[in-house]
Amino acid sequence: MKWYFCLDAFGANREIGAWAELAVLSARKNTKLHPVCLFDGPADDPLVARLKALDVEVIIARSRLADVIENAHRTSNYPIHGKGAFLRAEIPRIAAGDEHAFYTDCDVFFFCDPQTSELKPDFFSAGPRQLLSQTDRFNSGVLYFNVERFRSVEDEFFAFCQSNLFKFLPGMDEPLFNAFFRDKFDPLPAGLNWRPFFGFNRSISVLHFHGPKLEHIAAYLASGPDADWGHYARDLTALIAGSVHSYYRYIEDIVGAVTPPAYLDVSIQKILRLYPKFCSSIFELHGEAVISKRIELRELSDVLKRRQTKVADHMFGTASKEDVVVSQYLFQGEPVAYPHFLINLFSNAGVGELRKVSYAYKADPNTWHECSLDALEKRTCEADVLADGGLRLMAQGQEVQVVIPPQAIPNRHNLHAILVECRECADEAATGIYADSKGLFFSMNGATPTKTIRQQ
Repeated sequence: MKWYFCLDAFGANREIGAWAELAVLSARKNTKLHPVCLFDGPADDPLVARLKALDVEVIIARSRLADVIENAHRTSNYPIHGKGAFLRAEIPRIAAGDEHAFYTDCDVFFFCDPQTSELKPDFFSAGPRQLLSQTDRFNSGVLYFNVERFRSVEDEFFAFCQSNLFKFLPGMDEPLFNAFFRDKFDPLPAGLNWRPFFGFNRSISVLHFHGPKLEHIAAYLASGPDADWGHYARDLTALIAGSVHSYYRYIEDIVGAVTPPAYLDVSIQKILRLYPKFCSSIFELHGEAVISKRIELRELSDVLKRRQTKVADHMFGTASKEDVVVSQYLFQGEPVAYPHFLINLFSNAGVGELRKVSYAYKADPNTWHECSLDALEKRTCEADVLADGGLRLMAQGQEVQVVIPPQAIPNRHNLHAILVECRECADEAATGIYADSKGLFFSMNGATPTKTIRQQ
């Protein structure tokens, strides 16, 4: 099967060209696809030679919108790389005589041959735009064309694009495709256009690095959110924060399969180097203790057996009910200055006790102030007040989530550290997450563990 991708001279010897080379390397290694590149640029461009060396069929082509885009670029600074973006709509014309044509953006990686034999699109098949559940809009990064049907409306489509070229900026081809083919596209299997922020999934055939690019991920691992990423900065940060582990695992698979082009390998090596440090920076401080309150422990065990029998049997089947772990989680550094702070607890057991939340300021890091547990927001869990003032937390999901809102700890910008003390039914790690607005949480970076505290 032919696989089409498109680019122009502007991006050829920059990041887009490097992605195209990586995509071809993966297709050559893992598929039987025949790569075809539509290129708007000179035939003697260095990238053309590199692609031909990889046995890519290169077709010099030009979008019917190219003159319009060049003029708009001169007069109104319209993005010149739109010439390459709109080339995808020329594929059905070039593939005339074939029943279908398969297109992807340059920033993809093939794990195996795309299975398209069951697809029977009216005009084309396309996957969800940004969320797997988002079926009313599609992403134009992977398209499986019905060649003749698309050609029957292509003149009308190009006229529509020319009339609405500026309407959806900074978006280019994708919003125009969506506007014109709003209710005329067919769904594409998710595995043919899988994004890393969908999660880690080894059953896919096409991984598409739509959205965050490698330099964004490397910058996030190094310093957290970066406000200088332009119009989509907030969206990029949120996508990386919720899926940085998936990105890392996919990158491991990529470098294990092929040698990335040098342009991309710079960011890849940063990610591989920074990720372990990033992970080790967000975790806990454990301190074991022996607790003698038998009645309280028996009640906790009963709750466990009612709610999660297997965990209870594992934790209390052979061990003494007097043995329990007291963990002190110290979150220290700049991230805790953000307005909202989410803590995930008891991920294995789903139940435990929150004993105390304390905080210290930079001016006096050895003086701890206690936070009222009533001021905390409890998410995905039920909270019972204990006689000594702590909280017993029982998760409705797989873990307990507690949010420390701004009003619970004043003067957040002067904070030195937050200490969370728990009595747990399992010896496990907590993770800390910060947020720049309520409900939008990011993985924590920059915490500093301290010495183990042993209590009696």
